Amino acid sequence: MENNPNNEFKMIKELKLLDTTLREGMQLRPVNFTIDQQLAIVQGLNEFGIDIIELTSAVAYPGVEQEIIQIKKHCSGAKLVVHSRAVRSDIERALSCGVDGIDLFLGTSLWSQEFGHGRKKDEIIKTVVPFVQWLKKEGVFVRYGAEDAFRTDIKELLEILKPIVGSGVDQIDLPDTVGSATPFQVQRTVKLVRQQFQEVDIEFHGHNDMGCAVANSLAAILGGANVIDVSLLGLGERVGITSLGGMVAALQSVNPLLLEKYNLKLVIPLERMVASFLGIQVPFNQPLSAEYAWGHSAGVHLNAIIKNPESYENLNPEVFGGKRILNIGSRLTGKNILTERAKEIGLSLTENQVLEAVAKVKTEAVRENRVLEVEEVDEILRGVEKSGDNDKK
Repeated sequence: MENNPNNEFKMIKELKLLDTTLREGMQLRPVNFTIDQQLAIVQGLNEFGIDIIELTSAVAYPGVEQEIIQIKKHCSGAKLVVHSRAVRSDIERALSCGVDGIDLFLGTSLWSQEFGHGRKKDEIIKTVVPFVQWLKKEGVFVRYGAEDAFRTDIKELLEILKPIVGSGVDQIDLPDTVGSATPFQVQRTVKLVRQQFQEVDIEFHGHNDMGCAVANSLAAILGGANVIDVSLLGLGERVGITSLGGMVAALQSVNPLLLEKYNLKLVIPLERMVASFLGIQVPFNQPLSAEYAWGHSAGVHLNAIIKNPESYENLNPEVFGGKRILNIGSRLTGKNILTERAKEIGLSLTENQVLEAVAKVKTEAVRENRVLEVEEVDEILRGVEKSGDNDKK
């Protein structure tokens, strides 16, 4: 059955994913990846089929240039770009590492202009345009990021972007830098930019401060963006950005054809690997890679799931190498799932016996304050059958 019968996303034919775990992700306080961990992440992303990998600035910390050079040697498939301030020495250091492109950024909002770099509209243009022209002569990919785009007056934003696009930039990035934008605002703003600039790729970078990162990314796609920034586990400043798992889950729901080029079974191991690097558990609500991402407990749910998983699942776990978990030993269990389980282990219970088993499972789950393991449920079922046999004697 069709999940989204009026799906606007079916009109979208192409999309790129840019992973910024090794740039944005490095800005989260607990994140200090070793070079070996960075190489493992890059290898995994390349095997997944990511389109673009963004690295942190070539002047960020001692030894970073050597790390970038080493990563470049091990990066096959994905375009490798470096995040850079609009400062010539920063850009030159990045170029010396042999990367494929430069991700320039210079804020456009009044906050950026007054409290960040101190440049007004005309100065922003005069700073960025020569860098774009120079980089294009160098033959490298160049993106311009209008930091804090969604708190920038739209008229001024378009006035800033026009000469930058005219100078030959390959890609425009529209970041929701403080995570304040709503999906409606994102779609409207991206659409206005797309209407003005058909010839360039439009990238969206969404922070998750209001829990809207994935929704905003989808809205950006509807508005005309064709590059979406993600990071593993959504790592990034403050509460992070759009996660790879969340974005992939959303795209699988609205238009799976956009994901055909990616190895979807690598999302879960990649995100769990990063969690292990950080010494943390994958968050319980992380799409796809959470331990119980496909766990079901309520009796009504379990009853429907065993008949047709789509009754209570939007996504098929097998597509991602995930595993459906039926919590038959919870305090919420029901007679239908225990009837089914009894049959699976070769038992033939009467309805009264099943109800007795349900009561025992619920009581034990409450007493233990946990979900019983399947083996424990099986023991209860066998015990009920055995006591029934004894009653017949």
